[in-house]
Amino acid sequence: MLLASLLAGCGPKEPDPNATFGSSVTAMDHDPSDTFVRNVFVDGTWVGEASMGGGIVAGGISLPYRWRPGLTAVVKWERCEPYGKNCRWTDKVVPIQKYGEVGHTDLHLLEGDRVLIIPTMLDPRHPDYPGPGYPTKDFFHMPRKGKEQTQ
Repeated sequence: MLLASLLAGCGPKEPDPNATFGSSVTAMDHDPSDTFVRNVFVDGTWVGEASMGGGIVAGGISLPYRWRPGLTAVVKWERCEPYGKNCRWTDKVVPIQKYGEVGHTDLHLLEGDRVLIIPTMLDPRHPDYPGPGYPTKDFFHMPRKGKEQTQ
């Protein structure tokens, strides 16, 4: 019995339920307009520009080891017209999708200022990924205000 009690104390310990870990954030711009997202912040930390995915990750998000209902983050982003004109800031409190294992966090900025935060081990191309794939925005073939689309 003494041996069993000693061995029980040697097993892995559950993390503190209030403990957190850091996850990198990749922001992706899915808005179909010819605008672009220059700056993205999550809970006050700059995480970079929103791109087509796989872009530079400048910051991250702090997540609890265990997901819980009502978990949110404050996302703030700056959307600009071409050449950095008429930029506007938007900020929202966004629910964080349920997660288990986390290798990174994807932040999808969708049309209509909708936002998805997906902590995951999966790539957006994976069939089980719980959000949209990588953005397909093509700045080289977009109609510009007052100009025809180039082929």
